[in-house]
Formats: sequence, structure tokens, C-alpha cells
Amino acid sequence: MLELTPTVRRPFMGRERELTALWARLALAGQGHGGVVLVAGEPGVGKTRLVMELADRARAEGWLVLVGRAYDSDGMPPFLPWAEALRDYVRACPSVELRTQLGDGAADVALIAREVRTRLPDLPARPPLSAEHERYRLFESVSEFLLNVARSRTEGTGVLLVLDDLHWADRPTLLLLGHLARRLAGAPLLVAGTYRTVELDRTHPLSAVLAELSREHLHERVLLRSFSADEAALLVQELTGAPAAPAVVGAIHRETEGNPFFVEEVVRHLRAEGFDLVDPRAVPARWAVPEGVRQVLGRRLARLSAVANQLLQVAAVLGDGFRFDVLALASGVDAGPLVDALEETVAAAVLREQGGRYHFTHALIRQTLDEELSAPRRARLHRRAGQALERLHSGNPEPHLAVLAHRG
Repeated sequence: MLELTPTVRRPFMGRERELTALWARLALAGQGHGGVVLVAGEPGVGKTRLVMELADRARAEGWLVLVGRAYDSDGMPPFLPWAEALRDYVRACPSVELRTQLGDGAADVALIAREVRTRLPDLPARPPLSAEHERYRLFESVSEFLLNVARSRTEGTGVLLVLDDLHWADRPTLLLLGHLARRLAGAPLLVAGTYRTVELDRTHPLSAVLAELSREHLHERVLLRSFSADEAALLVQELTGAPAAPAVVGAIHRETEGNPFFVEEVVRHLRAEGFDLVDPRAVPARWAVPEGVRQVLGRRLARLSAVANQLLQVAAVLGDGFRFDVLALASGVDAGPLVDALEETVAAAVLREQGGRYHFTHALIRQTLDEELSAPRRARLHRRAGQALERLHSGNPEPHLAVLAHRG
């Protein structure tokens, strides 16, 4: 499935320090010190928004900006982000200039960007090689083409290549990125990529490429964190046109953990429901998860195993800060599969472990899970949770009476 994004671009704010750092890095590339910078963070934290702001400003200063994206969809062809990035330039570049920039590698680049053969139909076929040599020749041809394009730009500028959502990229796309990174030291070309820090375990192909880039000191990383309460207040004000009541901002920040996308979606939802955010009483007794947030979180949960989703349903009923022994009794899952599933949810940044207890990384994740439960299933899970608590605390029930009453 393709990731849904708001139709209106989110106001740019709260990332001035990161944008300044990226702009300085772009200026270095304009002086012939190219490289790779990767913007990382959780879903919705503003990675794409940041690099697109950089792209807009670079374009205004005369840089050639090429943009390609990876997609969360089955059946996508290999090298799709590269094909997207090259497509418009190949179509618009004068044929004589294009032929010069492609050089001997035109037929290889045409394997990724089919528009090359449309523009230059007389390209000769390249002699066949072994699979490894074919790949190396392809990577060299694409890299040389991009370097030639970058060197043809006005002095002080070059090419900004944006590769978005690299956590969804296929292995060939990532290997080509690694190859290009090794050619950028003296070129006016900056690659700005984005990727999610969640769902990125050591078996993911991006992890291997990141490890290689780090080992060879071939990339820089910008890690985006959630907004502070003050930054969230500014975003709410930008979205609504007026300062919201501190109590309302505080509630929104707690509910969203400062995630900018979640903040935006919650604000839009509250306004659509008729809440006046200037009124300090405009905090709903029960939060409803906005549709856009539910879709994003639903896709994250869908990537987890069936056992992991089963334990998360139980966890949603147990509430934040539950213990493993309570989860084990309430879920009825054997210890081995339960541990595996719990580790899976922690690796996916759905749960986090702290002080021997487990917490949801976002309150909206727990609420999304809870809202998906049918009434009979919710009642059944509450009953099992209550029985688990009662069994574990049978010798000293007093401190847990309120929780037991709620689960009963």
C-alpha cells in the first residue's frame, strides 16, 4: 500500500536548526564536496517535510533537484526511486547535451530510465557480461551520468538528489546508493535520503548499507525527534491561526507524544468536531483517533505477526505500564512465542521496555488497538485481564482493587 500524506503540506517549523545544517552541507557540495546525508526518525516526525523544504530552497538558488521515492507496495520494479529521480530530467534535457552526459553508459542508464532510449533511439546494445560485471557497469554508468549532470551546472550549485522513504527501497536501489556515495568526494552532488528508524532490524537491507556507509564514513545522519510542548503549541497556532489554551496544547502533546503528523491530525479532527481550542475546557473526555492517524498506525501494526497483534490487543486492555507476567496470564500465549512477539513489538517501536514494565510508544497506538476491538472481544479481554490480576495479587489485593474493579 502507498503511504498516505496530507494533501496540504504541513507548515514548516520547529526544524530550523536541522534545515540550517542541511543548507550548510548543500553549500559544501556546491564547492565540490559532495556526499550523502540521511534524515532519520519515526513515521510522521517530518523527515520528508524537511528534505522538501531543503529542495524548495535549493531549487530557488539554481540547483537541479531530482526526487525519487520508494513505496510500500508489492510488485514495484527494482531501482524505482532512481527511475523517478531521472525521468523528468531525461525528458527535458536537450538531446545533444543528454548524449554527452550519458557518454558510453547510455544503454545502461536506459535499463533504469526507459526515457533514455525514447530520447536516443539509436543506442547500441552493450556486450553481455557476467551478472556481477553487469551490475558494476550499470552502477558506474548511472553514477557517471549523475556526476556529469552535476558538473554541468552553474558554479556554486549542482545536483540535489532526494531519495525518500529508503526503508521501503529494494536492495538494488540501496546498493546503487552505496556505490554512488563512494564517487561523491569531489562532486557538486548531495544525496539527501530519508528513512524510518522503526521497523529497521539488522536483517533489513538498509541496515547493511548503513553499516557500510558508516564504516567508510560516507554519510552523515540527521535524527529528527518529536516536538517539544512549546514547538507543538506553535504548530497548533499555525494550524488554527490563534494560540490554543495551554491546557489544550498540553493534552494534545501528551496524546500525540509530540509527533508533528499526529498533532496536525488531532487538531484537524478536534476542529471538525466543533471544539474551540482557545477554550481550556476543549479537551474531550475520550479521544477519538483521527482517520489519518488510524491509517498510518494500522499499516504499522499490519506488518507485525499475528501473535504480536494478539498480544497488543491484550496490552491495549491492560493499559500502559503492564508487566510481562500479567501479559502472559491474560494472553494465554506460551512463554516462547510470547517473548518473541514482545521483542518484535519493541523492535518495531510499538512498545518500549522501561523498569521491567512495557509502555506504548504512543497513546494513540493503544487507542487505535482498543477501538478496533469488537464489544464482545473487549469484554472477554477485560475479563481475562481481571482474572490475571486477581490471580497474581491474591495475597495482597488491596493496592489493586481499583484496577480489578475496572477489569471485572
